[in-house]
Amino acid sequence: VEGVVLLYDLRTATKWRILQGHEHAVSALAFSPCGELVVSCSMEDGMLRWWLSGSTGIFGFLGLQGSCQHVTKLEERPPKGLAVSLEWASPNSVLLRCNRRVFGPFTKP
Repeated sequence: VEGVVLLYDLRTATKWRILQGHEHAVSALAFSPCGELVVSCSMEDGMLRWWLSGSTGIFGFLGLQGSCQHVTKLEERPPKGLAVSLEWASPNSVLLRCNRRVFGPFTKP
């Protein structure tokens, strides 16, 4: 389904989290080094979405359905059709890369 991120538990081969919020296809995704946050990006939406990925906190009460913690609008973005990637620059910020150009950093408040 377009705009949905499915996270699987590879140990049990079961769906672990459903992260729904983008209106269009997800272009890039990155887990934070500590594994507690996930950031997803849709170039068509022009949005970054920040999610909790751990089993504590809000996810402990929601079951499979995840909740977006914050949305960051991309004021400047790469041209359409080019591959992009996300890279964590710090515990609360990411860089968006396209070819050799870097956009950001984008910081979760």
